[in-house]
Amino acid sequence: SGLAEARAAAGVDVRKGRRVVAILPLESLRPDPDHAWMGNSFADAMAMGLVQREDLVVLDRLKVVEVMQRLGEKPGEAPRAVSELGRALNAELMVLGSYQVTGDHARLTVRVIDAALGTTRKQFQVDRPLADLLKLEDELQARLAKELGVAEGGGAIHQAKDPRTRELLARAETILTEGNQDSLQVARNFFKSALDLEPDYAPAQAGMAWVLAETGSMLALNQARFQDAQNV
Repeated sequence: SGLAEARAAAGVDVRKGRRVVAILPLESLRPDPDHAWMGNSFADAMAMGLVQREDLVVLDRLKVVEVMQRLGEKPGEAPRAVSELGRALNAELMVLGSYQVTGDHARLTVRVIDAALGTTRKQFQVDRPLADLLKLEDELQARLAKELGVAEGGGAIHQAKDPRTRELLARAETILTEGNQDSLQVARNFFKSALDLEPDYAPAQAGMAWVLAETGSMLALNQARFQDAQNV
């Protein structure tokens, strides 16, 4: 399947002299089911500000989660062994963050960690009203790129017009980490709802295409297994 191919390719050295950056799922300091989706949304926003750079490799969030789980780390919590996680991800830099929603405000703290040394290179904080959630994500994109010294250049950043679209996208991508057929269907519904709100939103279009392809692969595999069983 597409996911299997991506995971197999993860062992290939794609650095070619570039810095590898891993953005970890953000930690919620005040866990709340209504705001749990924000951690992935904020992480994706920061990644969007870096992926167009030719001097960086930004690891896919699903890959980061997979490695964390394999090491016994809990995505959404601060890692216990930063250097070990950095080696497993083959990353030079790791971006850690935490957020909390208090009343009608969201506050984020972001740290850029030297994975080998475990030292903090950069740290900054962003605080905005929840009503300005999309502006907050814009600020995260720009601020992280600036702190890493890559503020200039880059390509088009696909920004949602409605914060509900970002929420639906984040929920879809979160459920995909479960990696089973039921999660594909739930994620498909989230992607569809996001596209109902904004039909031209490219990240949701890409997510829907990936889900459809992965669903087709699973159906084909299940059909092949059924036929093999019939031949026994």
